[in-house]
Amino acid sequence: MFKILGIIAQEGKYSVATISQKLGISEELVAHMVDKLIEMGYLTKVNKNNFCSSCSSCGGCNGSCGCSSNTKLNILEITEKGKVVLERM
Repeated sequence: MFKILGIIAQEGKYSVATISQKLGISEELVAHMVDKLIEMGYLTKVNKNNFCSSCSSCGGCNGSCGCSSNTKLNILEITEKGKVVLERM
């Protein structure tokens, strides 16, 4: 399960499909494991509104480019507790 933390830290982003491919497990299992990591305090979900997702000038920034995208993103961040685990791996 903690391999997921490493992938998120390495990739800097989160995709169930990508993680499932890298680990060779189902997307449903990855989603369940991510939920468990959140529940255990290793990950936290940050909801971002009005972030662009496809603007070529910013590559998905915080909307500071002035684009009119109104996409809601769910972003996972590794908590301090999660960072301690990664340091021990």
